[in-house]
Amino acid sequence: MAILYEIHSDNNYTYAATSTGIEIIDIVSELPVCSGIRTGGFNSIAGNDETIYMGTNNSGIFCFDKVDVSTGDISSYIYSLNSLYLPSSNNIRSLSINGNDLAVVTDIGMDIIGMARGKEFKGSTTASGIFKSFLTSKKEVYYLENTPGYALCKHSPYSCNWDRPGEKYVPKKSFLEWEVTLNDLFITENTTKNKKQNTIFLTTSSGIYVYDEESKILDIYFMED
Repeated sequence: MAILYEIHSDNNYTYAATSTGIEIIDIVSELPVCSGIRTGGFNSIAGNDETIYMGTNNSGIFCFDKVDVSTGDISSYIYSLNSLYLPSSNNIRSLSINGNDLAVVTDIGMDIIGMARGKEFKGSTTASGIFKSFLTSKKEVYYLENTPGYALCKHSPYSCNWDRPGEKYVPKKSFLEWEVTLNDLFITENTTKNKKQNTIFLTTSSGIYVYDEESKILDIYFMED
């Protein structure tokens, strides 16, 4: 049985990156539509309106165009990422995307790859321990680190290389609790009272954190046993 690693959804389908490849499921019927097989599978996935991108443990990034989704096997439609946009390492940890900007977390840091025609760029950081990222339309990148300890970082603009993030939240010295484990993140843009700053959502070992960047107010939601 395949191991499920990550999913991405749009209005029509859910795309599942698994240990054997990619599975595509119709959102309305909840039935499998098609699949693509790859030895070693895919460990991460992200997509925009046109393309689905899939990361691997040691072979970089693969893609397929949404227009090629059909019934049956779509393995022949899966191709390697254009050599113009290759990340700094083929060992992919996670992916995120906003429009044509793709964030690629690898074993040696993170690359932000701008793929819009005529506006290509690549911004990178070699910070260790990055494992998740999120891009906004304002050229901001939020990312999570777990080395030497857990931290939430934010940097803007991400189109150039950087050594240190513009902002870094660490446990006990910010809104993060002591010894909290960070798992994943999601950002909603311009959702504070002034409509200019963002709201940060974090899944953690202490529950779901919701942090307002303007008011600095933190709400924590817990699950009952």
